[in-house]
Amino acid sequence: MVIAAFANTEINISYSNGKSISKTLNWLDVYQEMSSENDLTGTIVRSSKPVSVVSGTSCTHVLRINTYGCDMVGEQMIPTKAFEKHFIIPPILSNQFMVRIFSSQSNNTVCVKDSLFEKCTTIGAHQWLESVPYSSTLVVTSQEPISVIQYKESEGYMTIIPGIRQFMNSYSFVAPEASQDHNNYISVTILSSASQTLRLDGKPPRQLVGTSNVQPPFNNYTVVTFNITAGYHVMISTETHITFGLIVFGIGKLAAYGYPAGIKFGKSI
Repeated sequence: MVIAAFANTEINISYSNGKSISKTLNWLDVYQEMSSENDLTGTIVRSSKPVSVVSGTSCTHVLRINTYGCDMVGEQMIPTKAFEKHFIIPPILSNQFMVRIFSSQSNNTVCVKDSLFEKCTTIGAHQWLESVPYSSTLVVTSQEPISVIQYKESEGYMTIIPGIRQFMNSYSFVAPEASQDHNNYISVTILSSASQTLRLDGKPPRQLVGTSNVQPPFNNYTVVTFNITAGYHVMISTETHITFGLIVFGIGKLAAYGYPAGIKFGKSI
């Protein structure tokens, strides 16, 4: 789905099968492309003016194919100018997850590491690969910029993972009040030496539910997960030079959600 923010916006959509389509969109026009047969992963959207691109699926089984129900997942994509090279993907409590990694450059060597394995793969421009870690923190590095998307298993969701250089010092976010059986959480990726500087709504966060180590070369970081209430929250580090990553997520019996609380983009984005 492509949403135009300006009048007379020319867009070109190129699919992985070699086909393409061009359209002219006006202010707040929306162009939606659907396929019940082909995976649209790898599609390239180019535009003459800034647009928003949302990707997802109305029915999917993340990592599980023999389940009764399916999940709707979706996420707003980031432009290739915002791709990064170094990522720490936090665990989702004890739930299994997978990541898809997209390259914007050719001959790009991408390395994936968790506590039990490490693998490096070379992929081309606008190509992608998948990795399924063992429910632990995942480290992804690359020679050229990439985008990383995390997918939770059954009762799934998809979320962009910010690069380490895109971490921020403060975040304002909302944990939705979805249903009574939903539990809301935040995963914070921060330098281990700075974890005590975190403040949630002005106080040290207290409902710690998990701590995860990070593999080299980022083993000076730690991922801490807290249970939070529904509603509006502010999280900061009391040290203004400290930045950290923050993923907000919630899990219920029949549905889940997840999203980055913020991403620091460069001035050119």
